[in-house]
Amino acid sequence: MKKILLLLTCYLTANVSFAQSDKNFTHYMADQMSFNPGATGFKGICGTFIYRNQWIGFENAPSTILFNAQMNLQQIGAGVGISFMNDKIGFQSETDFKINFAKHFEVVGYGYLSAGIGLGLESMGFSPTWIPPQPGLTDVNLPEEVSQAGIDINLGLFWRGTSSPYYIGLSSTHITAPELKTVNFKKSRHYYATGGMDVDYDMLPLVSGLTLKPSMIIYSDLVSTSMDITLIGDYELNPYQSVYAGASYRRKDALAVLLGFSMKISDDDNHGPLGGDPSVLKIGLSYDITTSSINDPSKGSPELWLNYCLFQPDPAVARYVNPFILQ
Repeated sequence: MKKILLLLTCYLTANVSFAQSDKNFTHYMADQMSFNPGATGFKGICGTFIYRNQWIGFENAPSTILFNAQMNLQQIGAGVGISFMNDKIGFQSETDFKINFAKHFEVVGYGYLSAGIGLGLESMGFSPTWIPPQPGLTDVNLPEEVSQAGIDINLGLFWRGTSSPYYIGLSSTHITAPELKTVNFKKSRHYYATGGMDVDYDMLPLVSGLTLKPSMIIYSDLVSTSMDITLIGDYELNPYQSVYAGASYRRKDALAVLLGFSMKISDDDNHGPLGGDPSVLKIGLSYDITTSSINDPSKGSPELWLNYCLFQPDPAVARYVNPFILQ
């Protein structure tokens, strides 16, 4: 029955123009450049992969793959990156591809302000597979395989503090609100506000080696608004390995648990051109427990996150200028 409902939904929306919301990820704090191009390039050379299976109690329920890669261009104070997302539900497939560029402006003694743009394509396709009641029977009213793409733009501002490790981001996705008439689809413009920080032992001396990482994201298409609040505790096992655990709440939708592991996997003496940790691998898992009206049929939403970085820049050092001691 659940499979039939999903197929009927896809069939009806194939004949009526509809708009669709951006996908949400529990690991939003690890994937900011996909919705805020201003966050691009603050690390060395990094790749991130996320796989999310939404509502595993439903057949043909949404499944989403996200991949992004970014690089710091320290010589010109900028960052570049690419982001690819594919989301499938039933016989509907949505793909989003962006090339990001961000310019970083240093505010000496305080942090970095970054302005970014993401330019690319938004596409939607339908690949229906209909099973006729009798061999040879067809119905010309049933939708056939079709797809279309349109130009899409993201814009974002991102602030990263240096005196204390915190960040604030404001962004908007799908500025062009691409309308794909062939598939009767329109992508709504979305707005994001994010923030987070690292609270280490020096700031809050609870447990040596423990860093608390609160974060929040608010996103809206001006029709509906959602908010995630997350708290993660990262514990350093030794200078090379750490583990984390946390919890997240998505308003009117889900409670989530997060677990992960981080390790350096190359020699500390082998630093790259940007300095810092030469090679770091991070692996994370989350599981959303549905709290909305579909909590009974839904078995939750698992998510896998992988991140690998080469030659991360050294932590920024706050600099202060005193004109009386300049020589």
